[in-house]
Amino acid sequence: MALEHLKESLLAEARAEADKIAAEARAKAADRLKTAEHDLRDAAEAKVRARLEALDEEKRQALARTRIEARLRVLGRKNALVERAFAQATEQLDHLGDERYLQVMEQWLSALDGSMRGEVMVSAADRDRFGELLRRVNARRPDAPLTLSTEPLPSGRGFVCRSHNFVVDGTVSSQVASLRDGLLPEVARILFREQAEGR
Repeated sequence: MALEHLKESLLAEARAEADKIAAEARAKAADRLKTAEHDLRDAAEAKVRARLEALDEEKRQALARTRIEARLRVLGRKNALVERAFAQATEQLDHLGDERYLQVMEQWLSALDGSMRGEVMVSAADRDRFGELLRRVNARRPDAPLTLSTEPLPSGRGFVCRSHNFVVDGTVSSQVASLRDGLLPEVARILFREQAEGR
C-alpha cells in the first residue's frame, strides 16, 4: 500500500508539475500573442501614418505645382500686356507724322558721338527727307560730318550709322528694343498698378 500511495503521490506531483508547465506555456503563449498583436497594431499604424504622410506630401507638391502654374499663367498674361505696350509704342513711332518723325531722327542723330565721322543708311522712302536733316545735324558737328549712304536700309524707319570703328543701329525697332530692357520694370509697374486700380 505504501507503494500505491507513493505511486499516487508521484503521479499527483507529476500532474501538478505538468499543469504548472502547461499554465506557464499558456501564459507565455498569451504574452507572445499579446506582443504579436501589439507589434502588428504598431506596424499597421506605422504604415497608415507613413501613407498619410505620403498623401500629405503629394498634396503639398500638387498644391505647389498648381500655384506655380497659376503664377506662370499670370506672368504670361502680364508679359503679353507688356509686349503689347511695346508693340504699340513701336507702331506709334512707325506711324509718326513726317515732321515729328524727322524731329525724333534729328534728336537720335544729334546724340551720336560728335567726334566720329560716319555714313548714315536709311530706307529708300526716307532718303530724300534725310538730306536736309543731315545738313542740320552736320552744322552742329563740323569736324566730323555724317554722310548719307548710297546703300539703303532694307526696310523700316530710322537709320543705321556706321564707320570703320562703330555701327549704331538707330532703327525704330532697335531703339524700342534697347529701351525695352531699361523701361520694362517701369512699364510693368504702371500697367499693373493701373490694372490693380481697375483703370
